[in-house]
Amino acid sequence: MKNLALLALLFVVVVLAVVTVTRHGSGAKPEEMATGHPSQSDQVDATLKRATDVRDALPPPPMLTMDQARQLAKNRARQHQEIATANANFRKAMAARYQGERTSPAWASDTEGRIASVMKELQQAGGVLPADLVVDCKATVCRIDASFPAESQADTWVSMLMPMLGGVLNKSVVSRQQVPGGIALVIYGSQN
Repeated sequence: MKNLALLALLFVVVVLAVVTVTRHGSGAKPEEMATGHPSQSDQVDATLKRATDVRDALPPPPMLTMDQARQLAKNRARQHQEIATANANFRKAMAARYQGERTSPAWASDTEGRIASVMKELQQAGGVLPADLVVDCKATVCRIDASFPAESQADTWVSMLMPMLGGVLNKSVVSRQQVPGGIALVIYGSQN
């Protein structure tokens, strides 16, 4: 049980390090001066250093017995299922909320404009662009539909997009589906 607590503590510290580096970056470097943002490789390096420092400060975990390893695997599988269920429920709730809303022209126009600005910033940064893109906002929820010829492109795009949407759509959920010719993403997001 102590081993599991140490592993959980290590996981939390690594996640906090990633969040800290993502939000605050590392010390400014010359290439940051032009953009105001640390380079992605600098962020990764800083995150890895923090994670290594934290890991090195912990005593090495003792080996698990077979029963402990089985229990750990069962716990992880249960946690994975709980997260998948929570995400599916959130996705259904957001879709129902979107479907049930009337459009607020002012909010929808403003939010769609802010999303378009994020998309333009992604394009200017040389990011992957979807083959098809539809953004539709209602009164409090937006739906973004995007399709890509390859799953790797969809993964790259969504991993760049989601952090950038944080100030526009604070709560969001992504679903993906294989379609003829590629993959389709549906993102529901809201500010609250």
